[in-house]
Amino acid sequence: MIREVESTSPSLLSADNTLERSFFIRMKSTLTKRGVHIKSSGYKVIHITGRLRIRMALTHSRSVPNQIMGMVVVAHALPPPTINEVRIDCQMFVTRVNMDLNIVYCENRISDYMDLAPVDIVGKRCYHFIHAEDVEGIRQSHLDSLQRNGTAV
Repeated sequence: MIREVESTSPSLLSADNTLERSFFIRMKSTLTKRGVHIKSSGYKVIHITGRLRIRMALTHSRSVPNQIMGMVVVAHALPPPTINEVRIDCQMFVTRVNMDLNIVYCENRISDYMDLAPVDIVGKRCYHFIHAEDVEGIRQSHLDSLQRNGTAV
């Protein structure tokens, strides 16, 4: 990434290529977990977002191209996945949804519990299946989530 930053000149950037950058890195962590006296060496995924900083040329006599001085970023360590496996009772079925709550997969077992087949729900959003009496509760859950800065409810 450093080579890309050094070789990218703002004067050569096209209109659709901004100075903003976002990328993920994986770093080795040797921190001790709280309350445990055993060091756990593993890797953490860090999400880095920021902007390239440019040095403005203040020369009036000639045109000097701007130079990239560095990058100002904010880094967030992503939490490790905590649930590797979930036990499914005999009355349950598995669905997978995207971040926009669009259903992308459904097990055939849905037909055992509902009058639907997987082809009936794949491609639809979860909101399609909300009962009218549940709308207010779901609206309140969305508001609570937004007030908590998007954390899970």
